[in-house]
Parts: sequence; structure tokens; C-alpha cells
Amino acid sequence: MDTSGFYKLDLQSGGIVFAPNFVHGPSFVLSRDDSGSKLGEIAGWRWFESENEAYFHFNIQPSDRPWSISPLQARIALHRTVKNGSTLLSQVESFMVAAPVEVKIAWEKATEFRRNSPTLLALAQVLGLTDQELDDLFVLAHSIIV
Repeated sequence: MDTSGFYKLDLQSGGIVFAPNFVHGPSFVLSRDDSGSKLGEIAGWRWFESENEAYFHFNIQPSDRPWSISPLQARIALHRTVKNGSTLLSQVESFMVAAPVEVKIAWEKATEFRRNSPTLLALAQVLGLTDQELDDLFVLAHSIIV
């Protein structure tokens, strides 16, 4: 599902408002054609390539998704998920051998993994995970109860 579009923080609900194709106000009209321009933020509206990017930018978490999982849940979900012929857990462990020290510390000592942390997003990119695949991984991990 394409979630690119215009997003705006809704101050009343604390959530975000989404307009996939265009937004307009008294002195402006923005359409998808303007998405690549450097318009910045107009009347609170801003273009994002995905819903996740918008939530991350506005620093809010939707309540309908698990945005935080335990390291145990993460490792089991990574073990259960195969991509490119091997489990994601084995791919992460291989990456950690040469990872920067702070990334290794985070992997070994974190008490939770947050869906939109910059470190996790960078690791997902290394693994070649799409936003949807990362969401699916968090849903799977969240379902693991030990």
C-alpha cells in the first residue's frame, strides 16, 4: 500500500492527518507534483514518502502497531524470518562482527528495540528490509510471548 503523501500533526488528537494526493488552504494548493520540491512545511502540511517517515518526523507512535519489542522477541523473530537464503538473525550476527562499537553495544545491551530508532533503521537498510517487512517483523516479534 502506498502511504506517500502529505501529513500534518493533529494537535487535538495527538495523531497525524493524511492527504494522499493534495492539500489546500486559503493561500496555497499542494499536489503530488509538488512532492519532489523543497517546499518545506506549509500550514503544517509536509510531504513524506511513507507513513512511518511521518510518524518518525513528528515523534509520535500510532497505537495500532507494536513500536517497541524486547531483545528476546527481536532475536526469536529474526531467527524465524528467512531472507536471501538465511535467517535474519544469522545475517545480523554476521554484520555485528564488523559493526561500529556503539552498534555492537546497542545490540548486546539494549533493553528494548524501538521501530523508528536511527540505529535500527540503518540496520534494516543493511539487511535490505522494506518498511513493510520491518513492520511485519515487529508484529511477529510482538506476538512472541515467553
